[in-house]
Amino acid sequence: MLNKKVSTTGLIFLAMIVLLIFGWTKMPKQEKLERKAEFSLPGFTDQVVLPEFPEKICDIRDYGAVEGTEEKSTRAINNAIVDCHQKGGGTVIIPAGQWLSGAINLKSNIDLHLEDGSEIIFSTDLNDYLPVVFTRFQGMEFYNFSPLIYAKDSHDIAITGKGKLIGSGEFRDDWTGEGNFQTARKNLYAMVREGISPEERLFGDNEPGLRPSFIQFVNSKDILLDGFTVENGPIWTIHPVYVENFVARNLTIDTWSGNTDGIVIDSSKNVIIENCDISTGDDAIVIKSGLEEDGWRVARPSENILIRNITVIKGHGGVSIGSEMSGGVRNVYIYDSSFKNTRHGFRIKSTKSRGGFVENIRVSNIEMVNISSDAIDINFSYSSPLRTNISNKPDLKNIYIGNIYGSDIKKAVIKIDGLTNSVMENLTFENITFSSAYKAINFKNARNATLKNIRVVASQNPVFEIENGKNIRIEGSGCTGNIETCISFKGAKTQNIFLKGFDFAGKAVEKTGKISQEAIVIENPINEI
Repeated sequence: MLNKKVSTTGLIFLAMIVLLIFGWTKMPKQEKLERKAEFSLPGFTDQVVLPEFPEKICDIRDYGAVEGTEEKSTRAINNAIVDCHQKGGGTVIIPAGQWLSGAINLKSNIDLHLEDGSEIIFSTDLNDYLPVVFTRFQGMEFYNFSPLIYAKDSHDIAITGKGKLIGSGEFRDDWTGEGNFQTARKNLYAMVREGISPEERLFGDNEPGLRPSFIQFVNSKDILLDGFTVENGPIWTIHPVYVENFVARNLTIDTWSGNTDGIVIDSSKNVIIENCDISTGDDAIVIKSGLEEDGWRVARPSENILIRNITVIKGHGGVSIGSEMSGGVRNVYIYDSSFKNTRHGFRIKSTKSRGGFVENIRVSNIEMVNISSDAIDINFSYSSPLRTNISNKPDLKNIYIGNIYGSDIKKAVIKIDGLTNSVMENLTFENITFSSAYKAINFKNARNATLKNIRVVASQNPVFEIENGKNIRIEGSGCTGNIETCISFKGAKTQNIFLKGFDFAGKAVEKTGKISQEAIVIENPINEI
C-alpha cells in the first residue's frame, strides 16, 4: 500500500542549454532519493508532487472478482475503483492470481496495487473496450476504443506493486481488421486536415477503430507508476497525454509488436522516468507533442523531463523525440543509461511539415552497443506514411550530447540530416568514443555545431563526412581505423568549417564540388598528409 509524497525541486538548466536539477525531500515512510546537482541556474524551478492516498483498502474479491481466465472481472475491478473513489480514495488491491478484464477506468485518489504474483490479463473481445473515449493517436485527437487502463480529468493516481499487466497484443489486427490500420489512420488524418472537430472523429463503434494505448492518462495530474511489469500491448504502452507531474520508475516493459513504444510522453510536463528496463517493438522512450494542424491547434509542448538509469534491451530507439512534435519539446535531461540492440541510441526525428521546436536538450553518460543504424540521429527528413505539402520547418536549438561511448555501430556514430534554411543553433557533441563503427559523422545540411574529442574506430571511408555544412567547429578529434580517407567535404554551400588539433592519421582529405578555398580552416593539424 502506498502512502507517499515525493517533492522534486529544481528542473534547472544552465547557459547554452537548461539543465534539469532534482532534489528529493524525505517524507514519512518514504526512502530518500538524492541526486547531487551538477549544474545550477537560479530562476528556473518547478516541482513534481506525487500522490498520497488514504488508508482505505478495497480488495476486488469483495466486489465479485473471480480468479482465472474464464470469467471476466472487469465489473468487479471498476466497481472497487468507483466505491473507493466515492469514499475519499485509497488502494484497490489486485491479489495474486490471474484476473481477466476489459477496460479499467481509474479515478482520482486511487492506487491500483498489483500484489506480487498478480496478473491482469486483458480481454481480446473488442466490445470490452466500448464505449469509445476521447484519446490521442499519433498526435491527433479523436474518439476510439478505450485504452486498456484509462483515466481522464483526474488527479492523484498510482499503479504500483510487483504484479503484471498483460495486453494480448498478438490480437493487434482485430482492432481494425487485418490490413485496415493504415486506411483508418489516413482517414483520421484526412479529418484533421479538413477541420472536422475531434468530437466528430469517431472510430471503433460504427467505423473500424485504431489500436488503443495500453495505459493512458488524459488531462490529469500527479501520477505515479512504480514497480510493475507490462507485457504485450496493442500499441503505445504507457501514454500520458496533457499530464502534469508524472513519474514512472522501477518498471519492466516487454512489448514486441510493431508500434509498441514503451513510454510516450505526449504534450506533458514535469516528468521523471527512472530505473526502468525496456524491450519494445518501437522506441523505448519517446517524447511527442502533436501532429501538424492538431499539434498547432492544441499548442502544448512536452517540457521539463528527466530520464535516468534506463536499460534498453531492444527497440527502435533508446530515447527519441518526434516525429509528432508540432507543439514543441524543451528542457529534457537524459543521463546514466544503457541502450543496446536498438536501431538508434538517441534520435530527434521530424519533417519539413511538422513545425514546432526542439530546444534545451542534454544527453550525457550513455552507453550504446550493437546499434543497427546511426547511434545519434538528428533527422529532419524523416519518412512518414502521412504525406503532406505543408512547409513548416521545425526549429532546433541548444542541444548538448556528451560522454557517449560504446561499440558495434552499423552506420554513423553521429548523423545529421537537416533542412536548408531551417533554424539549427548551438549543437554540441563532446567526448564521444566508440571502439567500432561504420563511420564517425555523416552531416548533411548541418549548421552551427561544435564537436570536441570525437574518437571513433571506423571501418568506412570517409570517417568524417560533411555535405553543405556551415559554421562547424571540430576540435581535438581525429581518425582511427584501417581507412584511406579521413574526412570529406561536399557541396558548394559548405562554409565556415574550422578544424583545430585534428589528427588526420596520415590519411586523405577529399573535397567535392565548388568549395571555396577559405571555406575550410585548419589550425594545428596532427599527422596531416
